[in-house]
Amino acid sequence: MQETFTKMGMPKVIIKEASSRFKLEELLQRVQGINSGNTVVQIFNPNFVISRAHLAGAYADSVLAFESNANISKGIATEMLLFAAMTRQINDAIRIMGARSAKHFILFASDKKAYMRMKDLLDKAKDYKENASRSHTIAKSFGLKAEKELDVLIMQKMAVSRL
Repeated sequence: MQETFTKMGMPKVIIKEASSRFKLEELLQRVQGINSGNTVVQIFNPNFVISRAHLAGAYADSVLAFESNANISKGIATEMLLFAAMTRQINDAIRIMGARSAKHFILFASDKKAYMRMKDLLDKAKDYKENASRSHTIAKSFGLKAEKELDVLIMQKMAVSRL
């Protein structure tokens, strides 16, 4: 998946499992201050991130939504939350995919520059590692009956969420 984004001219995204010393509200404010243009940082509830492709696909769909004026929200980070939650409702997207705690979340950064701006806000950060059985369990909560092509099913469901 990462190679596909690079071929499309998209930067290499960074996805980390992280924690912060800040309270969640303050962390969210600081994250919002980093976002501008296609530079995106977003934090997610780790209990609903299916895979790296889930977040990278949500980002790609968000960028494309803005390029084609099909966006629902005012910013790519919020649009990404909508795609990741596979819904058109911002409140539902926040409820499903929004970080619940600054002590444990999944950090998405659109590129190294965005990640470096975020790095000082983090206590710990390690590369996000997928767990196949956990990914399938989370996928089921989105109504995806995953056999082997889970990433394809995720992309299809995100696309259908806009119809």
